Amino acid sequence: MAHITSRRGKITVYWKDGRGKRHVKVCSSQQEAEHLAAQVSGPEHPEMVTLGQWGESWLNGLRQHVLNGALKILTFGNYERLVRCHIQCHRIGQQTLASVQRKDLRAWVNDMIGEKASPKTISNRVACIRVLFRDAKEEGLIRENPALELVRAMRLPSAPKKQKAFSDPEQEAAFLEAVAFTPEGPSLLLMAFTGLRIGEALGLQWQDVDLERAKAKVVRQVLPINIVGTPKSDAGSRDIDLPSGLVELMREWRKIEPLSPWVLGYEPKECHKVEQRIRVRMTETLKGLGLPHLTPHSLRHSIATFRATLGHDLRLVADQLGHESTAVTRLYTHVQRSDSAAADAVGNLIRPKKFAPRA
Repeated sequence: MAHITSRRGKITVYWKDGRGKRHVKVCSSQQEAEHLAAQVSGPEHPEMVTLGQWGESWLNGLRQHVLNGALKILTFGNYERLVRCHIQCHRIGQQTLASVQRKDLRAWVNDMIGEKASPKTISNRVACIRVLFRDAKEEGLIRENPALELVRAMRLPSAPKKQKAFSDPEQEAAFLEAVAFTPEGPSLLLMAFTGLRIGEALGLQWQDVDLERAKAKVVRQVLPINIVGTPKSDAGSRDIDLPSGLVELMREWRKIEPLSPWVLGYEPKECHKVEQRIRVRMTETLKGLGLPHLTPHSLRHSIATFRATLGHDLRLVADQLGHESTAVTRLYTHVQRSDSAAADAVGNLIRPKKFAPRA
């Protein structure tokens, strides 16, 4: 239950979230305070808490974990979208938390199927709501987690397999040559040559790059919400090798925008729109070439595939890509050779003849 106090012209709202953590916020007006109090207050009796209300309280508790670094902001964003867009806006959000059963969640999932949501999207949303119910159980608000084994129990159809990489280096070379004279060319080249994630490429700074040694450090990524964060995982913080062809291109990039600390020249505040332009450019170019639809992330799959085809040590490939586990790489033949040699070998396979400056 939220409480509002007014002392010396300062209006303050006090409340506890579903985890029992105390919160305090100073508001600029009585109206703002009352709105906040209504938003964070749930029923006085726990058994009357709705799923939507618990979701709000749950998010309030998670925000502190984001601030102290215990929860990735992207993960919090996924939870927030789940609560705001798929629980509170759905009839299931009006049910009391304790009354939600497996059949109600089945109906919720069936509604998503009716909206043509993909099996992967549904699985991701169910994974989020499973965590929401898990925390509610830990708080003693429910006895069992109704979301456990939900997807498996419903036997959802598997998503159709899509091509995840270029089928051969010549295809990728044709694509890169086609985008070479576009503003998105540097971003796509950087990802193609190194296997960087799109956020890692946008977050690369010149201070992280040693062109003489053909090395770069991955220490940050730009998140889709225009915020600079840490790499995806501990393994994501890594040193990568730069092929010699890319090194020459990067020397030219630096001449174009010598004052920008960012390798690709984009400030974090504009990166969400930049990322969208990169995706659109890739989609339109592939369509024009008559090639299958791929995404910027496919460039990571492609470089891994080409290196494996060349017989490179997949343990080193996993390190270059920042994979947490190398278990899958043990299934392949290991060939001991330096990572720099591997980078150059792949660079020779996919090397556009020309490259245009960024706009």
